[in-house]
Amino acid sequence: MPGGYTGVDIFFVISGFLITSHILYEINYKKDFSFKRFYLRRIKRILPALLFMTLMVIAAGYFILTSFYFQSLGEQAFSTTLSYSNIYFYLTAGYFDLDASLKPLLHTWSLGVEEQFYLVWPAIIVSISFFIKKTRNVLAAFLLILALSFLLNYFFRDDLSAIFYLMPFRIFEFSVGAIIAVLLLKNPSRNIDNSNIFINLISLFALLLIVSPMFYLNDRSVFPYYNALPTVIGSSILIYYRNSIISHSLSFRPLVFIGLISYSLYLYHWPVIVLTKFQYSELSNIYYYIIVISASFIISALSYHLIEKPFRYSINIYISLSFALLFVGTLIVSFAVKEKMILSFFQDMELVEKSIKEVAIERHAELSQGGCNLQSAKDDKHCNWGAENQILFFGNSHNIDGYNIFDSFIGNNYRYNLIYAPDTYDCEYKHNPDGSVNTKIRECTYAASKLSSERFISNIDVLVVSFFEVKTRGSSYMPIIQEMRRKNPDINIIVMGGFIGLRPNNCSELINKYGDYDACNSEKYVTYWGGDEEKWLLRKDFSKHNYLYIDRISLLCGENKELKDCKTRSEDELFFYDGDHFSLRGSHYIGKLIADRYKEQLNNMGIHH
Repeated sequence: MPGGYTGVDIFFVISGFLITSHILYEINYKKDFSFKRFYLRRIKRILPALLFMTLMVIAAGYFILTSFYFQSLGEQAFSTTLSYSNIYFYLTAGYFDLDASLKPLLHTWSLGVEEQFYLVWPAIIVSISFFIKKTRNVLAAFLLILALSFLLNYFFRDDLSAIFYLMPFRIFEFSVGAIIAVLLLKNPSRNIDNSNIFINLISLFALLLIVSPMFYLNDRSVFPYYNALPTVIGSSILIYYRNSIISHSLSFRPLVFIGLISYSLYLYHWPVIVLTKFQYSELSNIYYYIIVISASFIISALSYHLIEKPFRYSINIYISLSFALLFVGTLIVSFAVKEKMILSFFQDMELVEKSIKEVAIERHAELSQGGCNLQSAKDDKHCNWGAENQILFFGNSHNIDGYNIFDSFIGNNYRYNLIYAPDTYDCEYKHNPDGSVNTKIRECTYAASKLSSERFISNIDVLVVSFFEVKTRGSSYMPIIQEMRRKNPDINIIVMGGFIGLRPNNCSELINKYGDYDACNSEKYVTYWGGDEEKWLLRKDFSKHNYLYIDRISLLCGENKELKDCKTRSEDELFFYDGDHFSLRGSHYIGKLIADRYKEQLNNMGIHH
C-alpha cells in the first residue's frame, strides 16, 4: 500500500502507552521503579533477536549481494547494532529513494527511534512524577511535550527525511499513547459495555482512521506531521475503548498468533523482501509474494521460539554470556564488512572493480570547479560576465548533468559563460510572493540573491533546466522559473527531459551481479521512463516562449524508445553512474547527439558549435 509505512506510527502509539503504563504503575502503585530493571527488560526484549537477525542477514548478504551493496549492508549493520540506524539512514538515503529498496536493514530505523525514546522517556516520566502530583497536571505536561514535538514537525516540514527518521519529531506519537496510559491508570476498573452503540461506532471510525491513510498517502507526503494524525488518533481510540466489538475482533486467534511473533516478523520481513528481490528479480509477482510471505512467517516463528523466548525469560549465566558474545560478535563482523575487511563472495568475479559512482563524482567535481559556479561566482575567476552568451543551469542533482552536456561542446568557447546554479536539492530554494528567491542554507545565499536579481536574470540568454521527473520533483520550482521568464521575456529555455530510473539504483551493480555489461538493458529494472513531461510543460505555457524540450531517452534509445536498443556504455565505461545520473563519458556522448540533432534550434538560441 502506498501509505503502508503508517504501521510504524501505530507501533509508536502502542509503545508510548505500554512503556508509560509500566513505569507509572511501578512509581505510583508498587513504589519501586528501577532504571536498571527497566533497561534490562528492554535489552532482553529487543537486542538478542535483533543482533541474531543482523548476523543472519550479513551471512545471507555475503552470498547474494555484490560488493557495493555488501559494504553498505555492513554500514547498516554497524549502525543497527549501536542503535543509531535512523540517524544513519537520515544521513545517507531517503526512505523512498530508489536505492533504499536495496537496503536489507532499512526497517531498523524505527527501532533506532524506539531505542532512543527509551533513553529519555523514563527520566522524563520520573521527573514529572516527582514534581507533579495531580493527574490533570501530569496530562498537561505530556500535552506540552506533544505540542513541542508537533511544532518541530511544522518548523522542519521542508526537511522530509529529518521529520521521518529522527526521534524528536516522533515524540508526539509516543506522547499520545502516554496520555491514554494516564487516563486509564486513573480509572483502572473502568469497564466499557461492548453493546454500547456509540462506543462501537467510534471504534469502527477509529479503525477507518488507521486504515485509510495507507491508501491515500504516498512517497511525496509530508510525514509524520499532520498526515500522521488519523493513524495516531485512531490507534489511541482503540486502545482507550478496549472492550469494544472492534477490539474484541482483534483477539481472533490467528491475529493473536501474528501478534505473538510480531517482533520477529518485523525483524525478518524486510530483509527477506530485499534479498529475494535481489536474487530472484525475474520471479513473477505471485511466486514472489508466496516465497516472501511464507519465508517471513517460518523464519519469524523459529526466531520467536529459539531466540526471543530463551533470552527474554531466562536469567542464567549462559544466556548472559551468549548475549555478550552475540553483541560483540555482531559489532566486530559488521565493522569488518563496513571497512571491507570481509568482502562479498562475488568480489573477485566483478567486471566493474571501482564504483562507477565514485569515478563519476570525482570527475564531476573536477569539471564543475572549472566552470562558473554561482555559489562562489562573486570571486570566481572562471566567470566571464563579459561573454556574448550567458547560459544559466538550474535544477536538482541532475543540474550537473545538464552543465556537463553543454560544456562538452561549447565549454571552451570564450563567447559563452556557463553558469552553474547550486542544485535545488542542496539549497532548497524558496520562491517568495515578491518574486525573490531565498534559502536557509548559508552557503547558497549568494546564489539565491543572484536568482532574485532582475539585473542578473535580464542578462541571461539561455536557461537550461535539468530535473529528474520535472513534472513532480521540479514542479515546486516552476514559480522560480516562471519568475525568470517574467523578468526576462526574451530568455530561451531548454528543458533536459527523459530519464531512466533503475532498481538497483546502480547500473554497475547489475553488471557485477550478472557478469554482463548490458545487464542494465532490461525492462524489469526500469521504474521511470520519462512519462508525459513534454505535454505537462506545454500546459505550463512553455510553447509561447523560446523553448526547446530535449528527450534524452529518444537520443539514447531511438524513436521507438525500446530499452533493448538503448546505448548505455562505450566499451567498458558506463554512461550512468547510478540509475539515472550521467557519468562524464555519458554527458559527452549525449552532448554530441544533442549538438547534431538540435543544431538548428540551438543556433536560433545563439548556441553555435
